Amino acid sequence: MEKEKRLSLCIPLVLALFIVLSCPGIAQAAVSLNVRPGLNGLYKTEQPVPLTIVIDNPGPEFAGCIEVRPYNPRQSDSDLNQTVYVSGPYSSFNGRYRTAVKVPGQSRQELRLVVPGEVVASLPVVELVSDEVVLAKAGVEGTSVSGGQIVLALSEEIVGGGLQSSVSEQRNSSINLKYLPPQSLPSGLEELNILDIIMVDPVAVSGLTASQAKAIKEWVYLGGRLVLLGGAGASEGAPFADLTPVRPTGEKLVDGSLKGLRTGGPLSVVSGELIAGEIVLADNGVTVMAQREVGHGQVFYCGAVPANLGKGATGVWSFLAGLSPGLSILEDSSFLRYIPLEKRPYLQNQQNLVDASSYIPQLKGPAVKWLMGLWMVYLLIVGPLLYLILRRFDRRDWAWGLIPAGALLAAVGFYMLAPFHRMPGQLIQTLTTVEILSPQLAEVKAGATVVTSKKGDLAVRGVEGMMVIPSQNMYGPVNDQSTLINQQDNCYQVDFHEVPFSGARQVAVAGIQRNRGSIEGKMYLEGSKLKGELINRTGLDLQDVRLAWGRRVIEVAEWPTDGSLTIEETVATLKTVANSDWFGPWRPDDPYYRERRMLNNPLISSVVVETREVSVRATGWNAGLPETVQFIGWHKGSPGLLTVQGPERVTQEYGLVLLTQDLPVEMVPGEISLPAGSITPLSGKGIELGPEGMILYENSGNLTYDLKSLEKKYNFKITGLSFPAWAATEQYS
Repeated sequence: MEKEKRLSLCIPLVLALFIVLSCPGIAQAAVSLNVRPGLNGLYKTEQPVPLTIVIDNPGPEFAGCIEVRPYNPRQSDSDLNQTVYVSGPYSSFNGRYRTAVKVPGQSRQELRLVVPGEVVASLPVVELVSDEVVLAKAGVEGTSVSGGQIVLALSEEIVGGGLQSSVSEQRNSSINLKYLPPQSLPSGLEELNILDIIMVDPVAVSGLTASQAKAIKEWVYLGGRLVLLGGAGASEGAPFADLTPVRPTGEKLVDGSLKGLRTGGPLSVVSGELIAGEIVLADNGVTVMAQREVGHGQVFYCGAVPANLGKGATGVWSFLAGLSPGLSILEDSSFLRYIPLEKRPYLQNQQNLVDASSYIPQLKGPAVKWLMGLWMVYLLIVGPLLYLILRRFDRRDWAWGLIPAGALLAAVGFYMLAPFHRMPGQLIQTLTTVEILSPQLAEVKAGATVVTSKKGDLAVRGVEGMMVIPSQNMYGPVNDQSTLINQQDNCYQVDFHEVPFSGARQVAVAGIQRNRGSIEGKMYLEGSKLKGELINRTGLDLQDVRLAWGRRVIEVAEWPTDGSLTIEETVATLKTVANSDWFGPWRPDDPYYRERRMLNNPLISSVVVETREVSVRATGWNAGLPETVQFIGWHKGSPGLLTVQGPERVTQEYGLVLLTQDLPVEMVPGEISLPAGSITPLSGKGIELGPEGMILYENSGNLTYDLKSLEKKYNFKITGLSFPAWAATEQYS
């Protein structure tokens, strides 16, 4: 009896213990979560932000997922007591971001989840979920530095050598100076792209790994500024030998004043031969500073190490950090043009592509004139013709039933003319821009519209390395929180739930492609002609190719993959941009609506509308000769970036790819004759120059050409000048 009593007491205790151990919320009560955005907590809202998530699990192993969701003020999140509303394409926080995790027991696990910066700025909640139970949650603790510049020094000598004091003297709150030892520098582009400037010296370069150096080089191509102090990494075989404007050959002694940019005695600099770009500062023929453009970025070379420059070199530090844009007159009456940093957002501005992708020619309905004709036929049938037939057979009373039946049949017929009824399965159209920055690196942006012919769920998956996010421009009723963005193994998948019949969903795509090929060969000026030998190694059959040098365009109808192209054109007889069919204003009813919207994408607006010139910006105008030919080519077909799973097994894929690349132009030794207008003025007073002509704000105006600098920069001698005739001239008084 007593034994049975003990057994009856043990059974409830065992059951209670089993319930406690089987409940994830209790078993994993000690699991903790920490979230850090961007680079050590700094991030920019206009670009993707990596979230570094650290999970501490003192208990047994478990599987679950990390989910980023909007902060809901109605929920009892005691640690998140502030609601923030953000503007921009992610203001509605479309969807929830999720990644699956498997956390070992008695361990700490670190993982990354990349989300748009606007999502981070909305102060979301990050939750660790297992078996539909929230084990831990945390807020995103970071600082947005949008609108400011971040300068990173990878050496303590750089910070102490005068950079910090120069930044402090500027009293510019938008400049954030940071220091990291080389071993702490991330090797991911998402972390690096928050930076505007990276400064290295020989000690810092020696501490970089191969993966870190590769990431820095890709970061430069995407718009960063790299400063090489003391010739760091610029020697043959060094990490940045392919980026440096100067190849070091040895140390030399120069005047320590550096023409007024520094106070102090003689200065030892690592000097050498200029191999690309232009010399910024020289002393008695010794190159002290030089710069060149690489992709969208810049590389600055300074021959002096930070310790030798010292705090007295305020002018040098201001130049390297881009703190003093404008012109400065040096002691020898020469000019030093400070180069302002204009780093563009990383992997942004896809909205033009998303909007244009909604225009799908394959879903075009019947022409309006045909619909009007069918409507007139219907009116004749249910009107006079039906009346005559019924009167002939003396059945006019049947009109009460035949007219509504005819109207119903006509409505069904017109309804069935909609293109959705002729579409099997799903349809996706992807508009893509590919900007080739080097043979090893290309920046890809795309916008896609997916249309389904049946009600159900849609899954849009991107290839590895492409970030896929839902657009807020969705057609039909949408529950934002029903949209799920899964990130796993560097792939994104957007799940749209309960998409209605004939519903459309849109996504934006962005990423980096490596080793995808390029346009091989070179372009050069010889005499009065622009020549070149090019090979299409992009892997795409191209058509409607344009090669733009300045505002002059060479047109090529078709160019197959691996095909060669020989260019030999007289510059003076080339078409100008204004006369080319592919450039200029566009209208929504234009047959090339998609193409023109893609051309007006901010990614390539400078390629189409303006000429990107290497020389620096002085008073708003660029001075000098175009040093690149901008290649533009089209490929009709799906780019293969996305796959779709929907209610039907069949998916029709359509697309359009715009390929762009800058091709360097060399000058062949000898006499070169260029047409008037090839060289842009340095500045103008009372005059505004534009593609349409010249605007005079007074009765006369002055144009200034810096011919001396041109001769020095391009190593030629100007023997004759001709000025363009501006036919379209308008006077404002």
